[in-house]
Amino acid sequence: MIKPVAARLRHLLQEDPSRSRCSLLITGHSAGGAIAALLYSHMLSSSRGADSDLRALAGFFKRIHCITFGSPPISLLPLQKPQTPELRKSLFLSFINEGDPVSRASIAYVQSLLNLYLTPPPMGASSQSRSAQKPMPKSILKNSKAASSSTLAVNDYRPPLPSRSKSAPEGASPRWKVPNATLSNGGKLILLRAVPRKMDYKSTQSGRGDVIQARLVSDEQLRSVIFGEMVAHSMSTYLKRINILATNAITMR
Repeated sequence: MIKPVAARLRHLLQEDPSRSRCSLLITGHSAGGAIAALLYSHMLSSSRGADSDLRALAGFFKRIHCITFGSPPISLLPLQKPQTPELRKSLFLSFINEGDPVSRASIAYVQSLLNLYLTPPPMGASSQSRSAQKPMPKSILKNSKAASSSTLAVNDYRPPLPSRSKSAPEGASPRWKVPNATLSNGGKLILLRAVPRKMDYKSTQSGRGDVIQARLVSDEQLRSVIFGEMVAHSMSTYLKRINILATNAITMR
């Protein structure tokens, strides 16, 4: 992957040397986002072991940015932009839709998610019929401490526990054991979420439907949630939400 990308960039520079005054943006969605993050980190690496044709081209561009959408975790430690003065204006952003399972993808996580899909939703103590079952929330936090501090806890849903759970307090949320994550997401993590307009009275976004919010989150916060909404992974959903946020930023809404 490194050699063909380097060859393509070298060809573009030879074709028009004025392109060296431009910034280079490396981007991708899903697995493409993971590759983009790896190429970006390699290109800006200061390690001698990372010498390559691609890294040698880093100085031929004004700035180098990386923006990914719905990319999976790829490294043991979170990939971050090098903290050097010359890279202070370089961007390394990772956009994640709330509910996108690919942003948490690992073998253990996928197995846990499949088990969750196969688990019947909790029923109230007084409810005996299937029609009385309520859907589980999109985001299930691992413990109450995370629920109070994490910006991912947006659901006020509090279904009653099954009648056989006598020791559980009334009104407590269901719990699902989240498997330990070994890999981390790279870049500055920005969570995109859709909040019902009636729940966001301060919003000045125009139009109808949900209000789109962008929130900075940490890799540690992502490790404590279950995301399982495949629709949230589509690039069309990312594009729609980014367009709304960009339009509102330009119009000061």
